Amino acid sequence: ISGSNNEIANGVNNATVLGNYGIAKRDGEVVFGGGAFEGAGVGYGQSSILGLSGTTTDATQTNLFVNNSSTNTTIARSPTSIISFQGFEAHIIGVRTDVGGDAIFLKATGLVYQKLGNQTVATSGRFGTSAAWTSAVAFSGTNAMHLSVTGEAGKDISWSATLHLYEIII
Repeated sequence: ISGSNNEIANGVNNATVLGNYGIAKRDGEVVFGGGAFEGAGVGYGQSSILGLSGTTTDATQTNLFVNNSSTNTTIARSPTSIISFQGFEAHIIGVRTDVGGDAIFLKATGLVYQKLGNQTVATSGRFGTSAAWTSAVAFSGTNAMHLSVTGEAGKDISWSATLHLYEIII
């Protein structure tokens, strides 16, 4: 932790917080505290970066793992009792590893307001050699966010993603 009035939530591992009034809520997260609107509270205005990864061998939609954990695919969000906005930008690369040559880079952006059902997601960039491979941002549970990918039957694909989050609590 560097800066002032920062916090790492209980149970969060491998996180870094920089700036002022930032809070790490997710494993492996790097948080940039935005100053909290003149001291309004920890996490009220911040951005962060999170790494995700995973593999596919078929055309089944698969959630990527947070911080390379084989059990955690949930990107935690603020509780629905808090009025919050979360913009996000995901950069995803997929590379076929059983036979060389196929690769893709995808970019998805969106905005989520407070709870499930109030989100907009758009894929704004698609570059590469495989039209069948896709990514999606999905929301489930009480307020969980997932970054998922879909590969292709009979192809081993390694996926890596960087998720940028921009959060404001009012």
